[in-house]
Amino acid sequence: MVDTPSPEPSAPKSKRELLMSGMYSMGDRVAALVFGFGTLWMLTRLTSQANFGVWVFFTGLVATVEVARTGLLQNALIRYLTITDEKDHGAIHGGAWLLNGSIAILGAMFLWIGGAYLEPWLHFPGLGSLTKIYALTFLAMTPLWQFNYIQQAHLEFRGAFWATILRYSTMFLLTLSMYFAYIQVDGSSLLILEYLAWGQLIAASLGALISYRYAKAYIPKIVKLSWPWCNKLIGFGKYVFGTNLSSMMYKQVDTAMLGALLLGPVPAAVYGLAIRITNFVDVPTLAVASIVFPESSRVSTEGPEAQARMYEKASAAILAFVLPALLVVGILPGFIVDIVGGGKYAETIPVLQITVLFSLFIPFANQFGTLLDASGNPKLNFIYTVAGMILNVIFNYIFITNFGIIGAPIGTLCTYTIMFVAMQSLLYRKYGVRLINVLKAMPKTYAMIWDFALHKIGLRA
Repeated sequence: MVDTPSPEPSAPKSKRELLMSGMYSMGDRVAALVFGFGTLWMLTRLTSQANFGVWVFFTGLVATVEVARTGLLQNALIRYLTITDEKDHGAIHGGAWLLNGSIAILGAMFLWIGGAYLEPWLHFPGLGSLTKIYALTFLAMTPLWQFNYIQQAHLEFRGAFWATILRYSTMFLLTLSMYFAYIQVDGSSLLILEYLAWGQLIAASLGALISYRYAKAYIPKIVKLSWPWCNKLIGFGKYVFGTNLSSMMYKQVDTAMLGALLLGPVPAAVYGLAIRITNFVDVPTLAVASIVFPESSRVSTEGPEAQARMYEKASAAILAFVLPALLVVGILPGFIVDIVGGGKYAETIPVLQITVLFSLFIPFANQFGTLLDASGNPKLNFIYTVAGMILNVIFNYIFITNFGIIGAPIGTLCTYTIMFVAMQSLLYRKYGVRLINVLKAMPKTYAMIWDFALHKIGLRA
């Protein structure tokens, strides 16, 4: 129990408040980008291509497990805290803790045992020792995610912002210290990766502490452990869980198949660097999604038209940020790869020219899932995601076996294109979403950002 007063239910936010929330959420992602870039820059120089390939797959694997937890808990907790009476919040919080704790134990067991089996199958040496270390980190992440979701339900992003800065700066400083201490060490040593894995545990623990500081104002005075609410959260989140797990497998299948089909982590390193750079372009997608889901839950009772307008505006806002970065990476891929990975990753350049195109489809796919989940249709979202995952396996197998490394981005791009057409067709029929409205909304998005910037520097009232 936490002896803090429970706040009044949050009212809908004004445009300016939403934009401020967006700035914090975007700041969260920008901090991850800046520190993540610095860490990546040093890691590509500290490690051999083989070890970097192992790290790429390891971080993708643990992200998949984390996203599975997010699927069961995040949207369900946010939705019920948003739409239910305040008197039920104590039981909802208690049910969430039961669910979160159960996931933590099961996930930690999977990581502790599963990595040793995946290591020889996928040809990633050292993977088993890394997953055992992360099993402890997975437990430490339990309170961090819980506190972040509580804040998100109230459109409060300051805690997540500072927790992200603390976590990523911790990893950056650890890598920096190793960069200067181990610059002459053989890059094939697995010690560097193990030290980084231990650093993730420290960073997660520190992040949980700072996130609690901002979340405690929204935690009810009395939190009751409630199995009925735990089951209700599972009932809503089970399809989101399946969707998120399938989505991450969708994203990881190309890297895994590169290791399994081409027998080694080096192809995964070449492809993984391109994906890391592309992920930097996708930062706005995640930032806007953090704001849109709570607001989508609030407008879910207003009918399909309101939900369609929310989708169109959110997609336009994301594209407004993504397009400039996409153009820079698309025009200067060699320069970007050389800066991030150095000369030994020249093979990544043609791969990056294809993977950067993913950023045109990812905003629409993410907002598709957000709209369906918020409107109470997670099962439909799950079906589409599983269909995409199956297509991705088929396309990647065909293209990797025929073209090698470059086949992975080609196969995934084919999947994104087909699923984009299928998703937009459903959104038009069910909600009345029109792509032309997204394009029309983009100039308004730029104008709103410009107006907000002028206001903040005092040039406009």
